[in-house]
Amino acid sequence: MKNATDNPIGGRNAYKRIWVRMGVALLASCLIIALGAWYFVLRPMEESRRAALEQSQIEQLYAQGDKLRAERKFDEAAAKFKDYAKFVRDTGKKQDALMRAATMYESKGDAKAALATYKEAERIHDTDNVGVVMGIARTAVATGDKKEGAKYYRKAGDLLKEQGQMDYYNAYYMHADTLEQSK
Repeated sequence: MKNATDNPIGGRNAYKRIWVRMGVALLASCLIIALGAWYFVLRPMEESRRAALEQSQIEQLYAQGDKLRAERKFDEAAAKFKDYAKFVRDTGKKQDALMRAATMYESKGDAKAALATYKEAERIHDTDNVGVVMGIARTAVATGDKKEGAKYYRKAGDLLKEQGQMDYYNAYYMHADTLEQSK
């Protein structure tokens, strides 16, 4: 009869050691799977929730700007719209916020700040926005730069012509001509 110690693996205790090692390996595998699930599934969900929260805070800046505008607090409203433009990622929304900030400066009579803000809005978006172009034309004239104003009135006219709005096209070109003649 063979003795248990004659086992080539090393006896009874050898089986226990194998089971313990297998248990440790199983626990380590479960831990690795759990960490992988957190890293690839749960962490992105947390980040998207955090981004949604941040986005709602960013949208609050815009709403606060609108509220301040209604209260005729133009400097504070312009600051909120500019903050919104800093944080929002969408270039169309960024340009819109800068246009609103520029109109706040116009409302308080600061044509230079309005012109600078309209020019900033023009640089952001890759397509021409008639509102931005008109704002630049209007504020350039208000700051005394009739040549720049005429240039942008013509540009606005061209944009409106592309959209099929010939009446506005003619009006803006006539306005540009009047500006150039009044130098």
